[in-house]
Amino acid sequence: AGGIDGPTLDLEISDNRSDPQTGVNQTQRFISSDNVDMLFGTFSTLLSFPIEAITEQQKMVYLEPADSAVASHSRGFKYNFGFTPKPIDYIGQTPVDAIFELSEAGDIDEGDLPKKAAVVYQDDFFPNSIARGLLGGEAKTPGSDDVVDFGEGYLAEKGIEVVYKKQYPADFSNWTSLLKSIKNSGADYLFALTQTPTEVNIARAMATVKYEPKGAFFSQGTYEQFEKSLGENADGIIVWSSWSPKPEWQGLLNDKPFSNQDFVKAFSDKYGNPPDEDHAQAFTVCQAAEQAIRATGGTNQE
Repeated sequence: AGGIDGPTLDLEISDNRSDPQTGVNQTQRFISSDNVDMLFGTFSTLLSFPIEAITEQQKMVYLEPADSAVASHSRGFKYNFGFTPKPIDYIGQTPVDAIFELSEAGDIDEGDLPKKAAVVYQDDFFPNSIARGLLGGEAKTPGSDDVVDFGEGYLAEKGIEVVYKKQYPADFSNWTSLLKSIKNSGADYLFALTQTPTEVNIARAMATVKYEPKGAFFSQGTYEQFEKSLGENADGIIVWSSWSPKPEWQGLLNDKPFSNQDFVKAFSDKYGNPPDEDHAQAFTVCQAAEQAIRATGGTNQE
């Protein structure tokens, strides 16, 4: 739109290749060599967590589209701001509660409530955090003696027995065997906590072994390719999302009214496909930065 209150903006873009050390090096270069005025955070807590220590030390505001781990935001840092609506450690609470809310509303017969659960999760910051909330345990805050106690976990609190749990590495590939084991466990609710694109492999393996639980919750899958690549095999899977195109909400962009629907149209017109939650989160970070610059009259980090 020509800049913010006059000055135009130059974007310095660098690919961190989803590598934490590369992200740290980039951030140090942005601050010390490129002398940037604003930092726009990366995706994934795995990447953001070490970067936050750099930005805090340098007293640079760090706007993060997708880091909301309890561990990240329990360190007393003043300069990092998360843009997801709920800490990821508590995400599992939503689908668990939803089952019982649907039952109370009469949409699920009490006899159809799941009683046994399987929890499979990739060894990564994001899935591990969600699993902790579901299965219980403690989250220690690095650099302090503080801990967040999740007790026995949301499943135990609701009387759902965990009959199968498995953490798998990022390079895991034996999906059919994994889903056979889950099916044989008798689990009637599956929690698949992943980093893209392994959720597609799990959904395909479910179809291959004909595993049809009463419910399936995936931590990823809001992007268009998930549904396109799976077709009817995506039906019935509950997917967590921090954004939806449906809410009719209006904010400001360049001091002018700008609604959720305006965002969907503008994005679709420019890129030829509808946005997903990752696009919305990134846009929100930029929108907030623009509003902050206007509100404070500049880019003074304090």
